[in-house]
Amino acid sequence: MKTAPYVVCPLCGHNRKLEWKKGRIKWEWDGKRFIYIRDVSGGKIGGTGAKGRGKAPSKGFPIIETLDISGAVASGYGDVVLEVADALIKVIRVFIDEGIISKDDI
Repeated sequence: MKTAPYVVCPLCGHNRKLEWKKGRIKWEWDGKRFIYIRDVSGGKIGGTGAKGRGKAPSKGFPIIETLDISGAVASGYGDVVLEVADALIKVIRVFIDEGIISKDDI
C-alpha cells in the first residue's frame, strides 16, 4: 500500500496533500483574502462534445471580487467572520493545550 500525508484544515475540514509536484504546501495568508465572490455560471460551454458536453473548455468559477475581513463585515458577512473567529479561538486553545504555542506567542 502506498500512502501520502494530507493536512486537514482545523477550521473547515478540507485537506490537501502535504507534498505535491510543486513542493510542500505553503501557509500564506495576507489578511486580504477572506471571502471570494465568484461567477458561478461557469462550467462547460453548452452544445459542444457528445450530447452537448464533454470536449468544451471549462470556464471555471472566476473571482469577481475579494473581500478582506472588514469588507466582509460591511457586505453583510459579519456572522461568518464571527464564526471563523470562534473556530480560530478553539484551534488556538488546542495548540496551547498541546504545548505547541504559549499564550505569550499570541
